[in-house]
Amino acid sequence: MSRLSLARRKLFDRVMGGFCIGNTNARSLICASDQIEKLTCAEDNMIKILYVGVGDMRNLLTTLCNVPLDVKVGFTMNDVNTLVLARNVLIMSIAIDNPFAATSIWSDALISSQDLAILTQMLALCIKGKLPTWINVEQQTFEMLKAHWLSWLQSLETCSLEKMMKTREAAIRVQGTGHGRAGVSSSWREFGVASKTDAVARTLVQFNPTLYDFQADPTSPQFVECQGPTAAFAALEGVSCGGTAFSQILQLAWKQLFSSLRDSVKANTVHIHVCAGDCTTLLDKPEDTRTEMLGYSNFCAIDTSNLMDYVGLWNLLLLCGKCLDESVESFVFTEQIMGVANNTENMLLETIPHQPDVSRCFAKYIGLELEEMPVALRTHKNEKVVHARWRRHVPTKADFSLEDHSNRKPELIAALKTFLGSRYKSVQSALKDLWVHDLDSFVASADSGDPSVTPESMVDALQELSSSECDQEKEEEALFLTRVFDFMRQILIPQSLSPEMIEDVHKAVELSYPFPTSTIGTFVEFFSRLLQTKAGVERGGAALKNFFADKSMNDFPRIRNRTFGLQIQCSLRLGKVECERASFQTRFKRSQIAVFQSTVKFIANEDVLLPKGGILEPALSVFLVRSSSVLKRLEQLNGKWENSEEGPVNLVFEYLSDCAASSLQIIDNASFDSRTNQLQIELPIRRGDTPFQYFVLVDIQQYRLISVPQPLTALEPTKSTTPPTKKKRKLST
Repeated sequence: MSRLSLARRKLFDRVMGGFCIGNTNARSLICASDQIEKLTCAEDNMIKILYVGVGDMRNLLTTLCNVPLDVKVGFTMNDVNTLVLARNVLIMSIAIDNPFAATSIWSDALISSQDLAILTQMLALCIKGKLPTWINVEQQTFEMLKAHWLSWLQSLETCSLEKMMKTREAAIRVQGTGHGRAGVSSSWREFGVASKTDAVARTLVQFNPTLYDFQADPTSPQFVECQGPTAAFAALEGVSCGGTAFSQILQLAWKQLFSSLRDSVKANTVHIHVCAGDCTTLLDKPEDTRTEMLGYSNFCAIDTSNLMDYVGLWNLLLLCGKCLDESVESFVFTEQIMGVANNTENMLLETIPHQPDVSRCFAKYIGLELEEMPVALRTHKNEKVVHARWRRHVPTKADFSLEDHSNRKPELIAALKTFLGSRYKSVQSALKDLWVHDLDSFVASADSGDPSVTPESMVDALQELSSSECDQEKEEEALFLTRVFDFMRQILIPQSLSPEMIEDVHKAVELSYPFPTSTIGTFVEFFSRLLQTKAGVERGGAALKNFFADKSMNDFPRIRNRTFGLQIQCSLRLGKVECERASFQTRFKRSQIAVFQSTVKFIANEDVLLPKGGILEPALSVFLVRSSSVLKRLEQLNGKWENSEEGPVNLVFEYLSDCAASSLQIIDNASFDSRTNQLQIELPIRRGDTPFQYFVLVDIQQYRLISVPQPLTALEPTKSTTPPTKKKRKLST
């Protein structure tokens, strides 16, 4: 069966659909210091580059400028937003012969009659499938793009300029829409024109249909360009939109990009494949399906834009890592915008497991190594974004070595010697045999300032601690498993937003709140990748293989309420054997996993479907509840807080610490369609195998119930997973 996404879905996770013009300076994926031959696949003598969440095509074309003209390059443009892809195909097709018209159509809400004539002609060709030979659109994607092209062409006859400009004015005033990182000028607010001066903008009487989405409701189009091009190119910084300088710089920037495209097309060295869809599911497909959908099964480089802000760094690394070409020095590029980090070290501090050295180790375990960005590709000094490049790496036993950890021992012993003073000699020999983890704990106690921690009490504790099983090999294995367990704990148990963060969307970013983008499936995928490497199995040994068979898993608060989801994801990724050995109290019988769906009804007076800047939209989980009494208690605590010495405590989150595994389970991997209110989750196909009676949709960022509880029987298998009924075979005549 097709698995649901690793990434945690938002209730409204298409907020970026209002940004069809990029939010950061155009940048290249490669530069002169990259050795092109080491990125070129020998089999087809081509550099294959995938752009997921491509947005507009500025970055793709900027990269093309840095590829020698005689080198073949195959690009794949992917985005979940079909309108953006429809614009990209249309604009690039126009740009070969009419670059200035293409620039206007890219940026301006109002265009000239001449540009409109060029646009109308190209729309007619695209609708007929007469695309340039260097552009290929995946078959299903073509039908989706064609729907946009048709609606744009029809709107020129059915919609007035007055109606469309009123629609635009309303859209840019919507609270929660956002106006980009660089803000917008008063000139842009009035005209929506950037490639021409205000004086020229006042003379324009044709609306640009490509900035409107007619798919949801043809009679009520949505304006989808709410931030302007102020941040699109570094050269535009500080230049006021509406003036001569701004329009000239913008035109020049696009002229260079379109000239490079035209030269490559003439040299027959560029090919662009277009595929719509969620990259977190597309990249999880088998190789033959990836080839069919994305044009290639593996890539020399993958640009993920700033998707890590929305789908999580680890999901991208896990999915992209297995799609890299092993015959070249391939890499994955990530970008963080939604945070306060100013370098990769701080970015990793903000990201689970919040330990940069551990994150680097984990990346190596799954076949990627963080490397320095080439100087030429580093961010502009005034851009508050973090770029990172993750080079393909073959895991070795050395990657799992914890020598740096062991080398800290003399330093820790010296710190304890200072604290213990004259009593040090009585425990000197015992200290040498202790694990670094234990020494760390004692040093932390000594530094805590706790008056109860004295040299005498510490000597007593040191003497009580047994060191009979201490050896470096066992210590390294124990530390490795501790890190894996801690990684699981942080992924499985998202922290709640504080009331302060809920009230002010900026506080969540400023305080580095770890947005819950990963899921139970993320950890199980990471875990399965460990088991696929010889070095990983050697390091963890039997302990790693028996990870889920440890009975203590049922004893950990909140983790025990995720064991049902863990078992489902193990069934999908590790196979039935691992599931049967699991010690979970909620273990189900051998059963096929299926995707179930149901229409969700939201709690009255909830504004959960409104956009909230791409940050505070509900992050989804599903609670499976066993009894009406547990459900009633959840409803009583819903949305309530209690003050403690450490700050406000979310009462639903607190309730989970005492909740038995058999009373409530949490499912992370879910899919939700905001247009139909359809929820999809993965469950055992025999629902009788589960002890639960109800399900309810929850915003896990706030541990808040947002839907009306429904009986589990309301969930029905999707058509793709419903077992076929056996029919008697008829004899042919």
